Amino acid sequence: MERSRPEDRLAESTSNQHVEKVTRMNRLAIAAASAALLGLTACTSIGGPAQPIEPIPGSIIYGGQPRTKLMKSPIGSTFNHRFRDNRGGEWEEVYRIAPDRTLELIARRQIELDVENNR
Repeated sequence: MERSRPEDRLAESTSNQHVEKVTRMNRLAIAAASAALLGLTACTSIGGPAQPIEPIPGSIIYGGQPRTKLMKSPIGSTFNHRFRDNRGGEWEEVYRIAPDRTLELIARRQIELDVENNR
């Protein structure tokens, strides 16, 4: 049976310390990546509306998608549409062009008119 030399024992000890350090760093990296993914998941699930915005009379997509598609506009681009409802209220909607060239209603707000100041 061979006896191990002091140099061999020192090299083995240093090697074990290196392996432990790398293992700790890997665990830390996995924990950091998991936390980042969890954070991104929370951001994307909170960001969008829970349900799609339903079109109202006067909306471009009220009653279905238009027969013609916007073929020259880039996918993902947005545009505004202003209209008055049947009670005289003024609305502004924001539409986005989907990859299949349909229109997605992504926002709507009612515009308050200032009659006294003519705005």
